Amino acid sequence: MSYTVKVIPRKRENSIQENSSKQEDNEVKNMYKSYDELPLFLTVEDLAKTLQIGLNTAYNLVRSDKISCYRAGVQYRIPKESIRELLSTVPNCSR
Repeated sequence: MSYTVKVIPRKRENSIQENSSKQEDNEVKNMYKSYDELPLFLTVEDLAKTLQIGLNTAYNLVRSDKISCYRAGVQYRIPKESIRELLSTVPNCSR
């Protein structure tokens, strides 16, 4: 008994969307090169991209009060000074 396998090619639209998504991520990673370039208030998504952490980790920081923030309705706003305070509490990693 023999079996045939049908290979279905990916749609071209998905690969274009994936590539544009990767380009957007790279642009956001390179968007802020210094602390002075950060906006006064960041969203949780901006925080995650700025610190290069996952979105769930960023929400955990906000919800656990490890980083101070303001709540605007259902959205969180993080002052950029809070990032500096958070990073100053992290112990230095020495090897």
